Amino acid sequence: MQQEVENLGALQRRLDISVPAEALAKEVQARLARLARSVKMPGFRPGKVPMKMVASSYGPQVQAEVLNDKIGEAFNAEVSARQLRVAGTPTVAPKAGGDGAQLTFSATFEVYPEISIGDLNAVEVERAVCPVGDAEVDKTIDIMRRQRATMREVERPAADGDRVTVDYKGSVDGVAFEGGSATDFPFTVGQGRMLPEFEAAVRGRLSDSGRFDWGRSGRFPELSEPYAGFHGMVFSEESSVGGFLLRARREGLRDFGACMSPHTAWLILQGIETLPLRMARHVENTRKVVQFLSRQPMVARVGYPELDGHPSQALARQLLPRGCGAVFSFDLKGSRQQGVAFIEALRRWSSWPNSLIDAIARTLSMKSEVALAFRMICSSVAARRGAYAAQRSSAYSRAETIAIAVSPAL
Repeated sequence: MQQEVENLGALQRRLDISVPAEALAKEVQARLARLARSVKMPGFRPGKVPMKMVASSYGPQVQAEVLNDKIGEAFNAEVSARQLRVAGTPTVAPKAGGDGAQLTFSATFEVYPEISIGDLNAVEVERAVCPVGDAEVDKTIDIMRRQRATMREVERPAADGDRVTVDYKGSVDGVAFEGGSATDFPFTVGQGRMLPEFEAAVRGRLSDSGRFDWGRSGRFPELSEPYAGFHGMVFSEESSVGGFLLRARREGLRDFGACMSPHTAWLILQGIETLPLRMARHVENTRKVVQFLSRQPMVARVGYPELDGHPSQALARQLLPRGCGAVFSFDLKGSRQQGVAFIEALRRWSSWPNSLIDAIARTLSMKSEVALAFRMICSSVAARRGAYAAQRSSAYSRAETIAIAVSPAL
């Protein structure tokens, strides 16, 4: 008898199917008989193993295989008779009850939605046209040429289009800052990926041609002295083509490998695919917060490169046309009590002690009455939240603002 299909939702269906127990038992016996012809067991020749031993060893496995096949045949027959379009694999569960002659199961599955197409005579379709002219062809060819360019060493000053490898260290008032230095950093001159001042300093510099004496001046100990990272190797003595290039190649291969692993490439690809969307949301949220703070009477100044009057506004428009990121700063008017209220009311920060307290400490120079209040606040918050306490100072004077660097976490 044909079973009714139960509707569980928009696309979910449930169907009861039955498998004859007698047919299942016959198929199990037939497969065990075929298996006994070739099965091997200790003490018996192939094909001479008693059927009882074959059934004891392989019976459950054969029965599970036969049951799975019979359920699949019954399910396919039922859905074909009803002309159902099944989406995915059904979930099959046994049902209690029923006589011993039939094994009953419940199959839950989803079907494809029924889509009806209406009258298309009145529909207007706008055809997209993408004209391709000589300018577009030339631009694409130029991009392909640059992507497939081969590099060779030259003995002339660096110019636009050259790929150079440099070591640099950035500092503010003679003090190096975190993330402002790199070793063996490659980039192409003239592409605008580095600061204009940085590229201007690189233009005209010579690459390592193998003729420069790295050890004469004593200014390059990383090349002219034993390097512990490579078992005491002295790169300027080992290389006949240039100590700098030797270290750049060997250290790069050691630290990064010739190519990344497939899993690493996949992880990076997942982040890159959603990076434009996430960054656009970060920038949008930051702009709203900055505009909000600019209208507050207790805020003396907001530092964000997109705002009018910011000293880096022109440079930000040139280097960051899609937004200046999610980091900004603002000066808060007020006294000690107001500073305490601000810190106590701060919410939704996952790592605010690093970004907030360190930024305030750098800005205030820790010499004002407000700075004293700030340290007292930090000490009280640290006792309860594990924040970092600022260092002590012996001299104080009056100040009217607190500069705080924040990262919106909306």
